[in-house]
Amino acid sequence: MERVGISNILIVLIVLGIVPTLLGLFLFLYWDWIIGILIAVIGIFILILSLSFLYSELPIKKNIRRWQKDELLNREGLLKIAKEKKSKNEHYENNIANLVQVYGVLTKNIPYYYEPMWQMTYSRICESHQISLINSNGELNRKEAVGRFMSEDEFGKSFRKIDKSFLIFESSSTVFFEGNSYKFKDIISFEVLDNFKTIYSASSAISSTNTGSMVGRAAMGGILFGGVGAAIGGVTAKKEIQISGSSTYTTHDYEIVITVNSLSTPTVKLSLLGQQDIVQEITSILLIILERNKQHI
Repeated sequence: MERVGISNILIVLIVLGIVPTLLGLFLFLYWDWIIGILIAVIGIFILILSLSFLYSELPIKKNIRRWQKDELLNREGLLKIAKEKKSKNEHYENNIANLVQVYGVLTKNIPYYYEPMWQMTYSRICESHQISLINSNGELNRKEAVGRFMSEDEFGKSFRKIDKSFLIFESSSTVFFEGNSYKFKDIISFEVLDNFKTIYSASSAISSTNTGSMVGRAAMGGILFGGVGAAIGGVTAKKEIQISGSSTYTTHDYEIVITVNSLSTPTVKLSLLGQQDIVQEITSILLIILERNKQHI
């Protein structure tokens, strides 16, 4: 198995080891032998450390066996992760199939559970298994390589939850959410709440002085105390802070509260965080259901 060439960090370490070693020898011979020895020892230590790293990268039998073992472990790790994620996807699809048997054809499926930063998690998995992702050209193409085991889309779908999916079965006039099914006629009303937060930030603050006030204060200080008083009067002039480069942004935390025809649980809440598109899609469907309910009264 071949390895990618010596890293830049290793080259820098070797240089940092050679330079102080030579400098220490020079100081030992021509200036101060104590300082020379100290610098040379530091240089030799760095040089030994860098050479040990270099030895671990040489294509000898011992290293090749270690690389092959690492690659095998990394591949096994990827396969294990992929197996777990695919199992979750299969479990979700099986739950959907069971609901289809009960309520008929699935008209619409809107998963609304949100896993924060799952794309970053996917990238970190790729990063941690980069040894097994070296392609034939010796380059690291992480997402393509991991895609042989599991695509990014499959990884994202593995976070779906059946009780956090908004399902429509139009043939049986049934809607399913939060783990329960409701007939269209049992949907009484809904409202959308937004627990938003407005965040203000400023990139810089500029201090400016009111020059008119400064002139007046300097003149009065000069009359009372001479030249020194004029300087004091100028310093005590009023200063104003002007903020530039400021920005304001708002984070949303949406929640749909649905009133259903149930005395035990009359309201059901759907937490959607900042997923505005999903909020619009679900509310549009609820409006259609309520309109149909009116027509059947």
